[in-house]
Amino acid sequence: MGAFLREESGSIIERPTAAHRPERPIHIVLVEWCKGYVQSKLQFFLGPDYEPNIYRLGLGRGVDALNGTGSMGHAYAYFEGRRQGKYSGDVSEILVESRSSEGSA
Repeated sequence: MGAFLREESGSIIERPTAAHRPERPIHIVLVEWCKGYVQSKLQFFLGPDYEPNIYRLGLGRGVDALNGTGSMGHAYAYFEGRRQGKYSGDVSEILVESRSSEGSA
């Protein structure tokens, strides 16, 4: 997959122990930037019985508007049981501590 897309094990969100997991499946999307380098981390279907790999996607280098360091993330959690109206889940912002450095965040 190379430098553009990497797959790795672990969890995007910190947990007290590996046994602490979401009660229902969630998708996590995180964007980090540092000194003009921007990347995204994605983890799909993290749940009570499954810890999927993380996909790290390089989005750009030399992005002058993002010269500092920062991050933001969101989690999409499925509703228990049935859909609610036209939606199968809800989206919430997650608090992120930026740990980004070019190519290694």
